Amino acid sequence: MGAGKTAVAIEIGEFLELREQPFALVDLDWLGWVQPAPASLLTQRSVLAQNLRLIWPTFCEAGVERLVLARYVEDRAQLDEFGAALPGVELFVVRLVAPQAVIERRLRARDSGAQLAEHLAETAVFAARGEASALEDAVVVNGDRPLADVAAEVLALAGWSAESRPGSPAGPPQRS
Repeated sequence: MGAGKTAVAIEIGEFLELREQPFALVDLDWLGWVQPAPASLLTQRSVLAQNLRLIWPTFCEAGVERLVLARYVEDRAQLDEFGAALPGVELFVVRLVAPQAVIERRLRARDSGAQLAEHLAETAVFAARGEASALEDAVVVNGDRPLADVAAEVLALAGWSAESRPGSPAGPPQRS
């Protein structure tokens, strides 16, 4: 929470839109958000994976060439569920990290009350789990850097080119 997953995904979308490359952005938290909450984590995870499985053919039919997903991946089993829901897709996982003070500032700007307290209490736990899981193909620092720079780095690491946006420095060279 607060590492900037959704904001970076949106910025990646801006790069892809400028290149007129068909894409879809999905914040996976929304695909698994059901109330009342399922009784078990596995049930909630299966709702998320099933919803992802259901939307993927629609994106393919619409001509989507790049799919950008934003989500904290809990473990290898969840990553495998995402892979199974997206046949023919090679997943590239980027873990965004930010200093604790930046994360707390972001959370305080967007959350309040009990939700803020819960999110603040969970940030260190999520960070430790992310470091221990080593599920990622790359780690990108998203502290106080401009989002365009962070998105360009993610695109380059994924092997997608990141041409410059108006008013931003040139993106990294294409790797694929």
